[in-house]
Formats: sequence, C-alpha cells, structure tokens
Amino acid sequence: MLDLDLIPHGVKLQEGLAWLAAAGRRAGIGPERFLQVGMTPARRIFRESSVQVLKYERETPTTARHPILIIPSLINRHYVLDILPGKSLIEFLLAEGFPVYVIEWGAPEDEDRWLTLDRLVGGRLKRALQSVLEHEKADRVHLFGHCLGGTLAMIHALRYPERVASLSLLTSPMDFETGGQLAAWARHPVFDLDAFVEAYGNVPWPLMLASFHLLKPAGSVSKYLRAVKRLRDPSFARTFLALEAWGIDNISFPGACYKALIRELYRENALARGNVKLDGRPVRLEEISFPVLSIASLGDHIVPPEATLAERFLSRESLRYFTRWTTEGGHIGAILGRRAQSELWPRISEWLSRQGERAASAAHLSPLRPSDAPSPGAG
Repeated sequence: MLDLDLIPHGVKLQEGLAWLAAAGRRAGIGPERFLQVGMTPARRIFRESSVQVLKYERETPTTARHPILIIPSLINRHYVLDILPGKSLIEFLLAEGFPVYVIEWGAPEDEDRWLTLDRLVGGRLKRALQSVLEHEKADRVHLFGHCLGGTLAMIHALRYPERVASLSLLTSPMDFETGGQLAAWARHPVFDLDAFVEAYGNVPWPLMLASFHLLKPAGSVSKYLRAVKRLRDPSFARTFLALEAWGIDNISFPGACYKALIRELYRENALARGNVKLDGRPVRLEEISFPVLSIASLGDHIVPPEATLAERFLSRESLRYFTRWTTEGGHIGAILGRRAQSELWPRISEWLSRQGERAASAAHLSPLRPSDAPSPGAG
C-alpha cells in the first residue's frame, strides 16, 4: 500500500513535481531552487506523534511580550506562510519583534484514524500550546489560525481563554451552513461518511485535493495558461512554482477528526449553533472574551466571506472584542499577495501589538472599555 504522504511514494506528488521541474527548467530555475520553500530558520521544541512545534530563529531582539502560535489547516503544510524569502508573513512578523512558533501537523499515523476532534484540540493542541508558553516563559499567546486551523484555534480558545492574548483568523470557516459548494457536497445524502472513513481509515489527501479542484474544474487549466505567458519572468516563476509545490504537498486527514468535521461542523453546523464540546464543556461563539480578528477574502471560493465569523453569532458583550476585515483576492492570494504584503501585514502587526499591550495590562483580561474596543465590522 502506497504511503501518499511521503516523498517519493505519492503518485500524484511525483507527477506534480515532474511538471514543476520541467517548468522550472524552462524558466531557468533548477529544482534545487523552486523546492527551497519555508526557508526561515526554525528548530523543533515539541513533538508528539506526528505533531511538531517549531520556533523560528530571530536575528533581532524580541520586543513583543506574547508569542504568536500559528495553527495551519490539518491538510496543509505550515510553510505557506513562509513560502519564500521576502514573501513570508512569518519573516515579516519576526522583523516586527514577535516570537513566532508554528504547528506542523505532520502525516497521521495508522492509529490516528481513531484520533477524535476532542483529543486533537483538547489534547495535542493543548499540549503544543503549553510547550510554547513554557519555552517563552509567557502567560498568554497570540493564536493565529489559517483556514481550518482557525476553526480549531477558536474551539480551543473558547475552552481555555485564560491562555489567549488574542486570536487572528485568516479565512477561517465558522458558519459551515454557508460554506459554499464544499458544504453542499458534505451534506449530500449519497455521501456515506461512515463507509468512507471505514474504507480509508485516514482520508487520503489526493481525494481531498481533488474536491478542491472540482470547485473550479477549469481553474487549473486557466491558471496554467496565464502562467505560461509569464514563466520566463524569474520573480513570477519562482513564486508560482513555490506555491504549486506547496499546493501538492498535502497531508491526509485523521479519520475520526474527518467524521467530526463533516458530521458535526458541516452537517450540523455545531460550532455556529453552540453545540461543540471540548473536554466535556460546551464552547459557544457568543462567549468570546478575548480579542478576535477575522479576515475574510471577497474572492475566496473555499471559505466564502459569509462562512467566516460575523456579528450575528456574537453576544452584545462579545462584540466588544471583535474586529472584522475584508480584503480582495482568493483563499491564498488575499493573504500572500503583493497588496497583502504592503497593506494587510502591517495592519495585522499593529493590531497584534495593541492586543498584546492590553493583555499585559492585567493578569486576567478584563472587558474592553467602549473607548478601547474596535467597532464591529471595522476595516
């Protein structure tokens, strides 16, 4: 049986890398360069099964009191936010004075087919976060969730708010009922979820990747046709090939977690309705008691803007902690594109700095005064 998570055994990964290598040669970029992604130096400080926590090395002194812990989606490698030197959000945040850590989920082991969402978020994620707090000698952390990683971060933060200086959500789904085509497929009656997971154990990443491609069946063709015209531009080719390499370097999904994702979140919309439990206690969006920044992309076909956190799920009290921004672009481009680098990244850094100052002002985060609180829907 092929292990689709490990190079060089993944068949689709082999095919994709062969295409990338050929395109790189035509652009004068050898494979030793376009595969040099995620290059900001980092070292491992924690490991549990396949999960690792990496700390990024700094060249300048830390000026922020609270570290950032980046939580990527369960099916994606973490380095999309560190894709290339000069185009790395992680590199930018380090230069802004933040200690930066990231979770790398890693390829699930065979036994992870029984890993539940509760054990993942209340167990592995909890212990990973604790390792950051201990390593940094901090009392709180800025959680920074990308896509589904933001959903996991929100569930954890609602259960353990005393550990959270702030929570940033980058195109993260919260209302799965408005999740677009993916939500419609997840709820379709012909999708036999139990049989699917029973057959595969951990859900193979090529199947999930195929579902994303089917959202825009002609998307890859049109993307490559546009790219061919610019591949001789070394700067464009370097970025394009790096993102393509990341796009086919996915990891499979733990079986029990996948069942919870489909059944509880997509089919029952349990998070938006306040029906998710962690460690035996319910977590509800209306009980947010820490600063939250939600960033939605108007052109996102994977997590539509209406699926991200919005005012309608929050109580009058929790609205005082909530900031929402919208930006242009797709699911990835809105976070990594040139406009994001020049406009969005500095705004994120400024917002994080303000929340860090507030969290440092008291041992326990108190409700924001009206004069301090961001206006709902700001940005």
